[in-house]
Amino acid sequence: MTDQEIMDGMANNDPKAFVAFERKYKERVFAVARKIFNFNIMPFTLEEIFYEVLLGVWLKLIKNEKIKELGAFVATIARNKSINKLNYQKKHQTLNQTEEILNGDPNPLDKIIQEEFLKILQKQIQRIDPIEQKILHLRFNEELKIHEIAQKLNLNTPAVGQRLRRTIVKIRNMTQNRGEF
Repeated sequence: MTDQEIMDGMANNDPKAFVAFERKYKERVFAVARKIFNFNIMPFTLEEIFYEVLLGVWLKLIKNEKIKELGAFVATIARNKSINKLNYQKKHQTLNQTEEILNGDPNPLDKIIQEEFLKILQKQIQRIDPIEQKILHLRFNEELKIHEIAQKLNLNTPAVGQRLRRTIVKIRNMTQNRGEF
């Protein structure tokens, strides 16, 4: 099938056109995504990106919008979707990953990164309210449980838990907004 036949078929919801699109462009999309992710990408993420590209092409075609060069359009969408997915993954690193870095046996480079991370974290902690600093100190330095912190500070337990969560999110946002990690 030619690109024009594929586009016409997809615009008319012809299953054969979707199959032809997949045969022709799936590996190309995968290649673009692998390059953006520096070949460090999970197979299910490749599939997600491909189907997002397919959906983008199909939505454009059913709106009767013209696609001049299908291959170039597919490559552009694949690139944009891959970059978006990569940025999303970077932005949403889990607390467990951060804990692994801090608690692991670091090599010299990791140790330097860890030290820099701690310096940045200390700067951000200095910028928050004293009560929030105290809650963080009691939780992470003295390793008190939330109900113990509540008793010590004469606050109710749910309030301490909420403040702790909000403080962690606040510090994370302050740091990410400054581009420091």
